[in-house]
Amino acid sequence: MKFLNEAWYVAAWSEELGSGTLLARTLLDQPIVLFRDSSGSPAALIDRCPHRFAPLSRGRLQGDSIECGYHGLCFDRAGACTRNPYASTVPPRARVRSFPVLERDGIVWIWMGEASTADAGLAPSLPTLVDPAWHAIRGYLRTPANYVLAIDNLMDLTHPEYLHDRSLGSPALKTAHYEVKVESERVIHSNRWFDSGPIPPLMERNFPTNGQPVEHWVNMRWEAGSSLWLEVGATLAGRPRKEGWKTFAAHLLTPETATSSHYFYAAVFDREEARAHVNDDEIRAILAHIFAGEDSPMLEAVQGRMGGADLWALKPVSLPGDEGAVQVRRALAELIARESQPGTPERSA
Repeated sequence: MKFLNEAWYVAAWSEELGSGTLLARTLLDQPIVLFRDSSGSPAALIDRCPHRFAPLSRGRLQGDSIECGYHGLCFDRAGACTRNPYASTVPPRARVRSFPVLERDGIVWIWMGEASTADAGLAPSLPTLVDPAWHAIRGYLRTPANYVLAIDNLMDLTHPEYLHDRSLGSPALKTAHYEVKVESERVIHSNRWFDSGPIPPLMERNFPTNGQPVEHWVNMRWEAGSSLWLEVGATLAGRPRKEGWKTFAAHLLTPETATSSHYFYAAVFDREEARAHVNDDEIRAILAHIFAGEDSPMLEAVQGRMGGADLWALKPVSLPGDEGAVQVRRALAELIARESQPGTPERSA
């Protein structure tokens, strides 16, 4: 499967990458080892020693280099061999590929394309995750489904009424409005809002209505390659949105293989509200039920029924709520095709 390489993907939450530790993770079908150098800066290398192809993640950190656990060759953050324990010289081909990384907003991002094309300006900016005015509850889930199916699921704002009917879904039929906005070839919005009616059960916990009708909205933003940011809110019917309640969620997907994905997620609440009403463990349990108990099994089942076929080859029935997902699929296909055109530097391991 072809992936979009010229994009920033989440390699890890910052706290996953401890001092003196090696983190092995398959990203876009490539084995990667992540670590911090002596200054605390993150680094990423192909997790494969060029001598006998042992995983470097089975070695250990020696200063700013990884020492291979098989024969002791050492490699620095740039992938250069810094020590050969058997001779005073280093074999000419003793080098491993390194990847550009950057760390911000509590996230370690990795650029899977050629280092010369890495553009820090294309990295998603999610300052709310570390803003002192907000409280973020973060988690990770390995999803046994292709990342584009997971993007489809997130851009589709109609499925909660059925798949998540006891939590996120609207508990009654209300007039729903839907729009898709293409901000650029790398940014697409899928927005849905509802006229006056009952509030969804999960919102009621933080915005008690005492039975009063509300207007509520769900806005999803996709940014290439596969980072999504959600805003959810509600206000009493007829009142401005600023008088109501809102929360945010990060849905950050990184392809693992053609049939599995890394899913980094965060629920973000107003800090004062969180102190008064939010129990972190309870929220984690709710999110685990929604993501691991409802979304993930459905996506795995969908992938199984597709039998490895391309979505369009199966000629799916189209519904109005599919437009956001369709627009993202088209954008990804265009970006990947352009990246694959002759003259584009090919990846090397």
